Amino acid sequence: MNTDSGLPLPRRLVPSGGSQFRDVSDWKVFQLNDQHAFIEVPADDPAQPGDLVTLAISHPCTLHQRWSAPLLIDNEDRVVGIARSYF
Repeated sequence: MNTDSGLPLPRRLVPSGGSQFRDVSDWKVFQLNDQHAFIEVPADDPAQPGDLVTLAISHPCTLHQRWSAPLLIDNEDRVVGIARSYF
């Protein structure tokens, strides 16, 4: 498994074409395959294909071993900088 000491953590969902997000931190990623994350979603959840799901890393220390220039985002998920590392 090629993960950051655990699988990514779902955080927020923004509906397709929407601007308001909602918390989905109770969802769970159960598998990764290339760039795809397979997520357990409650059966009654209104999520639809095309919705944006933001994910967090499970352990930040391992991020810098894999990515030399991870992006920094603000609370609105806008890129605001780069956290360059030199490992």
